[in-house]
Amino acid sequence: PYVVKFHVWTSGIRVEAGATLTIEPGVVVKFERGTALSSGDGKIVALGTSAEPIIFTALTDDTIAGDTNGDGTATQPEVAFWLGVRLRNSADRLEFTELRYGDFCIDSDQVLIIKNNKFLDCGAGINIRSGFGGQVSDNEFTNTHHNFSAVFSSGFFKSLEDVVFERNHFSGWAYGFSFDDLITGQVTIRNNEITNNRFGFFRLSGGNFLLENNNIFGNLEYGAINFELSSPLPAQNNWWGDASGPFHPTL
Repeated sequence: PYVVKFHVWTSGIRVEAGATLTIEPGVVVKFERGTALSSGDGKIVALGTSAEPIIFTALTDDTIAGDTNGDGTATQPEVAFWLGVRLRNSADRLEFTELRYGDFCIDSDQVLIIKNNKFLDCGAGINIRSGFGGQVSDNEFTNTHHNFSAVFSSGFFKSLEDVVFERNHFSGWAYGFSFDDLITGQVTIRNNEITNNRFGFFRLSGGNFLLENNNIFGNLEYGAINFELSSPLPAQNNWWGDASGPFHPTL
């Protein structure tokens, strides 16, 4: 495997202006603690295949490409061991990759297509910054600890481009989706399976949302919760685990 090493000036790898970092199918990239891969002023193209995915994981993950740091079982992978892949160019492509044990496994402020990837035990599968948009489809977001968020957006007065989340699977997180302080952009969430999280969908404030044709069931506390009382949350035509629809114990 390739190993991204920590350096005090770069904290990993940053692609220079005009350059393209191309990662071939089947490549394994492991990260030392606190490191990241950023497209910077250049571009990242990581196109795996279903048979040969590209793996981004912690240096301590011995389940992929063996005991790279040579310490046997003395160290184990953990959530947020490395920082993540930072996509800063709208031409960046990640497809058929697996991202494991990063803090924000993908962090972006661009309009992108993100599809056919697997996210495992990240601090956030995708951290959304102002300017993010596009299409996020056919991905698997899995967390084995019921903590953190598969899709996370927080901060003050965040402006998004329109974004569609479609045909993804979210399981095992504290929050499948967590949104706060969105002021522009339509967020459409449709045809996803959102199950076995603490909260399937969490909206604290702001935003323009549509939830439709999702399977939202088996979440430990709420399938969807909306604290933005000035704006209803359109969530018709979803499956909530029972033909009677969503259930509230006091309503």
